[in-house]
Amino acid sequence: MSAGFVRKHACLRFILIVIAGIVFVMCSNSYAQSSKKVGQLRFQVPEDWPIEKRGGLMTPISTEEYVSFKFQEIEKEFLAVKDDFARKHEGLESNLKNVEDDILKEFKKLQAQSEEQIRAGVKITDFLSSIGLLRDKIDHLDKVMSKRIKEVESKLNGINLQLEFIGDNLDGLQTQIYRLDEKVDYFHEDAHRPY
Repeated sequence: MSAGFVRKHACLRFILIVIAGIVFVMCSNSYAQSSKKVGQLRFQVPEDWPIEKRGGLMTPISTEEYVSFKFQEIEKEFLAVKDDFARKHEGLESNLKNVEDDILKEFKKLQAQSEEQIRAGVKITDFLSSIGLLRDKIDHLDKVMSKRIKEVESKLNGINLQLEFIGDNLDGLQTQIYRLDEKVDYFHEDAHRPY
């Protein structure tokens, strides 16, 4: 064997080792993106999939448990949004009740004043002035109510966006479940395939 042949052979080996190293790094990176590492073990599951020790072995929880786990998380988020909405709705109802009470008190006050003024022979223009003040107060309360209703609508829109986000997460989870089922079916068929 000539020295040139040995050098070419060594150079070719070096190039093959570099290519193999690059392929290994690329494969391990893509493998790490869709897997979860626990200790020295790597599992082909999403990052949020719980791994538990069962029967002395570290193993991912079943698909049914994972789906139940995800639904519980979504249910907690939904209940938090629902409780927040209920609190704000109660506050709005309380404010509306206060406004109604204020209007009723003002009306009774004006009614009592107008009856006294009529009995005392006060001019009708004073009575009309009182009605104008009442109208102004009602207009002001109407503006306050409109503003509060807009705030509630804005918060409801935020809740709707959160519900849409939860629905998108459910769709993504369903897709992952379908993929996992396909992988399980494939491994099951592969395990029973004669060689």
